[in-house]
Amino acid sequence: MTTMPKVLKAASQTIRNLLKPAAQHSFSEDRLRNDRQSYITMTRALVEAQLEWRDAELSSRLWKDVADRGMDRGRLLHLIYSVEAHHDDEALQNADAAYLQLVDPRDP
Repeated sequence: MTTMPKVLKAASQTIRNLLKPAAQHSFSEDRLRNDRQSYITMTRALVEAQLEWRDAELSSRLWKDVADRGMDRGRLLHLIYSVEAHHDDEALQNADAAYLQLVDPRDP
């Protein structure tokens, strides 16, 4: 029995990953979309509480919820302060995509 060289094994695995069924890619895209929507919703809530209503108690509860859910505070701060019109879905999605390209998801 002969074994496949490491280079061929790696190439074979890469090709198999590229040929995964669309449902697996779709699940990942759905998760990203839901995750992004959670961040956009929380961003809007924080903007209202902190910047529009200046409600310290609500703001504190929202930030506690962020911590309890393990959300990325840097991502939220980026969305809060880098987007001028928080009602603009496209602007928020673009800012979120830009942030995600800057960070390494494996970092703690």
